[in-house]
Amino acid sequence: DRSRGGRAGRAKEKVTKQLIERKQLAHDLQLVKIELSQKNLIIENLKAEHVTKVEELEEKLSDALHQRHILQAKLESQLKMHQEESRRRQEQTRAEIDRIMQRQQQLETANTRLQAHAGDIRRSLHDLNLTEGQYFELKGMAEEQLTLKEYVALRFYDAVQPLQQRSAVLETRCRELETDLREHQQDLDTCQENLKAEKQGRSDAEVKCQRLTLELGDTKSQIQQGDYKRENYDRVKSERDDLE
Repeated sequence: DRSRGGRAGRAKEKVTKQLIERKQLAHDLQLVKIELSQKNLIIENLKAEHVTKVEELEEKLSDALHQRHILQAKLESQLKMHQEESRRRQEQTRAEIDRIMQRQQQLETANTRLQAHAGDIRRSLHDLNLTEGQYFELKGMAEEQLTLKEYVALRFYDAVQPLQQRSAVLETRCRELETDLREHQQDLDTCQENLKAEKQGRSDAEVKCQRLTLELGDTKSQIQQGDYKRENYDRVKSERDDLE
């Protein structure tokens, strides 16, 4: 009887020990599942962050391209307006000069003395430039007191000076618009570089995600074989610490 009682006690103790080991394995398996769930959550968060950053950079790039298009259209419009204004002014100037030449011809026809000196008068018309002081001095005189050269020079100044001032203003504005265009081009280049870097980071994250997915499959396979904790506990703990 004592022999049978001893064997029964040892059998009961063995069953109890196996039950404890099974519960411990089940507990360890649960911990591993929790860690794997945490890893998957971290991976999904990283993917969501990269997608958000890429979308933001693409939106900035679209805005920069839109601004560049607007500036180019504005510059082309102002250049076209400047060209039309210059052409109109030139036509007005030519018309004014034509009228002046017609008056000169009429005066030459009516005045024999002026006809005698017509060659000298034509040669004198080559230099029609006036300083501002000379212009205001001639402007204050009556037309009957002006020589032909002075009259032509005065009308030439009236026609050309506003055009020169307008041209200077438009040239300054064109330089400002070109500077703005270069700045927006630099911003566009920066956005493109940032987008390229974000895409590279996203690609690296996807590669890492694929590697972790493969490791997850290997881990599940090893769990099914019952050797996960003993063979891979240190490596899983290290990866968990790295992710944290």
